[in-house]
Amino acid sequence: MPHLRAIIFDFDGVVADSEPIHLAVFQRVLGELGFILSPEEYYAEYLGYDDKGCFLAFLTAHGQAPSTELIGELVARKARAYLDHIKQHLVIFPGVRELVRDAASRHRLAIASGALRNEIEYALECAGIRKEFEHITSAEDVRCGKPDPEPFAHALASLNRASRSGQDRLAPGDCLVIEDSIPGIRAAHAAGMKVLAVANTHTVQDLHEADALTLGNEHDAAEAAFDGKGRWIDPPADWGLPDAALESDQFWRVYQKCCQRMPERHALVFSMREVMDMSTEEICKKLEISRSNLHVILYRARLSLQSCLAKNWFGSKHA
Repeated sequence: MPHLRAIIFDFDGVVADSEPIHLAVFQRVLGELGFILSPEEYYAEYLGYDDKGCFLAFLTAHGQAPSTELIGELVARKARAYLDHIKQHLVIFPGVRELVRDAASRHRLAIASGALRNEIEYALECAGIRKEFEHITSAEDVRCGKPDPEPFAHALASLNRASRSGQDRLAPGDCLVIEDSIPGIRAAHAAGMKVLAVANTHTVQDLHEADALTLGNEHDAAEAAFDGKGRWIDPPADWGLPDAALESDQFWRVYQKCCQRMPERHALVFSMREVMDMSTEEICKKLEISRSNLHVILYRARLSLQSCLAKNWFGSKHA
């Protein structure tokens, strides 16, 4: 059986909590062309593509035949807007720094991502973990992005070229890939590598093709219990009597505690929408956030609340 000698990380959605940012910038650039990209369409259809692949797939799906020049222009505009954003709002997933530093002490590390090189380099430098990665394969290094295996094959070949004298060459079976997307999982498997999927942006059900799964971030772990439309994957054994629960003072105390356990910004946005009945436009103006960011925050807050209530009220002795 092969021995684990190298770990190849995806970047967006694994190292950086950047998928909502990518969505917002894609929406902005496509909106300038008169198109609407919904969060549901992005996460279901385009997550895991590099910028070129995303623009090409979206425009083709919407009846367009974009030229190479147009795709290049859109990629450049999106890259400028994205980099401007992360320079002010860099978000690295909690625990990633510690994980990477620990892994680098035992294994060789690389990144294979559809992101642009300067985006990856900037984020890693700011996080203080650039030196832990021997190699980075970015969108500029390959002709075909995921789900094609080229990004992972390129990363493996680059690690082998950088091997020290006397160091055995790496084989695909020596590598573990950490991914968050379906195209990424398929690309890694096509390259002959095992995959650990992190449920940061997809549900566990969506990521079933991976060899192993983890719920990822603590705050987003609830998402793994629901499908993309908010339905339970494995429903609780007993939901009790919800109508009666709503009349119970004890239920509302549990509800309040669940809201308090949300990240502060999630709880604020959820309260503005569900308690104060504010409109999307009002919330976005008040908090200076985009519609797409609002949708992502509400989605995560709702799933977190559902998960907490399921654990602490419905299906419990109180129900």
